[in-house]
Amino acid sequence: MLSYESKCEDLHGHNWIVKIYCKSEALNQDGMVTDFTLIKKKISSALDHKNLNDVLPMNPTA
Repeated sequence: MLSYESKCEDLHGHNWIVKIYCKSEALNQDGMVTDFTLIKKKISSALDHKNLNDVLPMNPTA
């Protein structure tokens, strides 16, 4: 909720880009830090079609 009137007060959608950085002291048996598919699945299940205000620890509005 904003402290002033705005057309963005109502729930609405946006597109977003997430940057993920992976770091490890050793690679797994496949020679990777992790598989991209696993990362995508975790991010999508946490954020896709969700109210970001409810799932993120900060206000996602720029």
